[in-house]
Amino acid sequence: MVDGFVLVPLYLPTLFSPFWTLDSFWQVVLGGMTEFVCIAYFVGMHAKYGQTLGKRVARVRVVSTLDETPIGWAAALRRERPWLIFVPLAVVYDLTWITGDANGDAGTQLPYAPDPMMTIYYMWLAADIGCALVNKKRRSLHDYIGGTVVVRTT
Repeated sequence: MVDGFVLVPLYLPTLFSPFWTLDSFWQVVLGGMTEFVCIAYFVGMHAKYGQTLGKRVARVRVVSTLDETPIGWAAALRRERPWLIFVPLAVVYDLTWITGDANGDAGTQLPYAPDPMMTIYYMWLAADIGCALVNKKRRSLHDYIGGTVVVRTT
């Protein structure tokens, strides 16, 4: 929750701009950029300090599973790889829906359909959380991808 409070100001321009409609091209672009800034926050904080501000408050740290040392940039990027894939795909999907049909006819907005990227996102999130609930060290899927584990600090 602490990280959410830290990052929520980044979303305010996207959510409350009086100049954009919900299907605005620029709102999607700004939303995608905001997501990348959030990913950069997690990658940077985990790589440099081993914890975000929220993890610091909770007194936990992300470390390597091999030797419980700081993870560094490579593991931090691997750990966030699912989001580095989902965000661009979601932005491309949303921009395609807003700007025209699948044949490239600009101005011909596609009929509304459930966003498959959101479906994939929620499936991933459920699997990520579910994984943490069923293993001894409470490692999420993104921990397995990054070769990391979250440990308590003193």
